[in-house]
Amino acid sequence: MNESELLVDHKSKFQGRCCTLTNRTKIDEILQNLLENDKRVRKASHPHMYAWRIGATEQGSSDNGENGAGQRLLTLLHQANVVNVLVIVTRWYGGIPLGSSRFRHISSTAVASLKKGGFLP
Repeated sequence: MNESELLVDHKSKFQGRCCTLTNRTKIDEILQNLLENDKRVRKASHPHMYAWRIGATEQGSSDNGENGAGQRLLTLLHQANVVNVLVIVTRWYGGIPLGSSRFRHISSTAVASLKKGGFLP
């Protein structure tokens, strides 16, 4: 799993992760392993905002309570033409609403993890 650096804004924290994905049935297992193996993720207000693409036809996303986050991540994968990947962003809410800047943070941490994983230049 490739992780971005932790991004902090007004006490809210964001972190992106990504990994290769060739079978969508593995998504639940990957998400569960992340929860079981990382105490920090278990404490997150939004542990799994994610999107995935396999080949040219299979894709999906989940907002995990952050309305629109999953679709934004899926759009990012489409625009960058990234396939066979699962990208996950975790958010720890800091108590101060961030407005639309939260989506910028979700996207930037996702991009950082995709770059770290070699999916983006």
